[in-house]
Amino acid sequence: MFQQYCKMKFSIVQDRYKFEELYMAYFESLYRFAYHYVMCEEAKDIVQDVFIQFYENSRNLPEDINILGYLLTATRNRCMNFLRHKDIVDKHEERLVEAIISWNAECTDEYSELSREIERCMSFLSVQQQQVIRLKSEGKSYKEIAEKLNISEGTVNTHIARAYKVFRENFGRSLMLAYFISRFL
Repeated sequence: MFQQYCKMKFSIVQDRYKFEELYMAYFESLYRFAYHYVMCEEAKDIVQDVFIQFYENSRNLPEDINILGYLLTATRNRCMNFLRHKDIVDKHEERLVEAIISWNAECTDEYSELSREIERCMSFLSVQQQQVIRLKSEGKSYKEIAEKLNISEGTVNTHIARAYKVFRENFGRSLMLAYFISRFL
């Protein structure tokens, strides 16, 4: 069945019915491919975006294009873009969490409610994760933290990633909002 669609002339794909057949034939396998690439449910959105792009650009593509090859390449590229964006967002969230924890150490009574929330979130972490996060918020490098706690840099990285995940799950966007409100209002 896949071979049938691979050889399909591209102009035929512009037919809505043929496009729906193509979508039904490839969606599940492209979704599995994307899911294994990005390891999250956003894979469905990625594949849907690929099909939308494919349909919208179908008039501009050569008629003898390998449809499966095109869809796989487009899916891979979208997955890579998603992961790049996610990495950037994660790094910014890490910096925000570090800034908030550092700021929390200097917190006055004016911000005691936010301080209590940060400490509550810290209580979800293991003792070693708390130590790692506090040292990181003091500006220590992974290497310095590893040496001080007598653990590997990989373990430091794992502790930080898990701790930031706990912060994101417990605060999400409200953490950023609370931080900016308390700092600038």
